[in-house]
Amino acid sequence: MSIAPGAVWIGDNEEIVGPDGGAGSIAVFDQDLFEGEVDTWDRGKPVGSAHGTFVLTPHGRALTTITLEFEDGSTLVAAGSLPFDSTIGDGVLAVTGRTGRLESAHPRLRVEVSNPKKYSNE
Repeated sequence: MSIAPGAVWIGDNEEIVGPDGGAGSIAVFDQDLFEGEVDTWDRGKPVGSAHGTFVLTPHGRALTTITLEFEDGSTLVAAGSLPFDSTIGDGVLAVTGRTGRLESAHPRLRVEVSNPKKYSNE
C-alpha cells in the first residue's frame, strides 16, 4: 500500500443512508477502498474500506468526517467542511488522525466526489 505524498485511493460500491431533508440532515456512508492513480479513476487492488458521516448546514456546506481503514490495520481520519448543493462537492479535509503505516501521512485529504470517489493524501 502506498503512503507516499500524493497516494491515491478509490472509494466505490457506496452504500449511503440519508440525508432526507435540508439543514441538520445526517447521512452515513460506507465504501470499498481500492488503490488508485492520480490521472485515472481506475480501481486497483482492494486495500480496505471508507466510512463517513456528513451533516448538512443551512449555508450549503456538509460537515464531514471520513475514516479510511486499511487491510493492514492502518487508519486515516479526516474532517472538515465540503460544499453541498444537492450533492457533496470536491474539497480538502484536515487529517485529524492516522495510525500504522499512515502515521507519516500528509495533513490533508483531497476528496473528489465523481462516482467512484477519489481520496488523495497531499
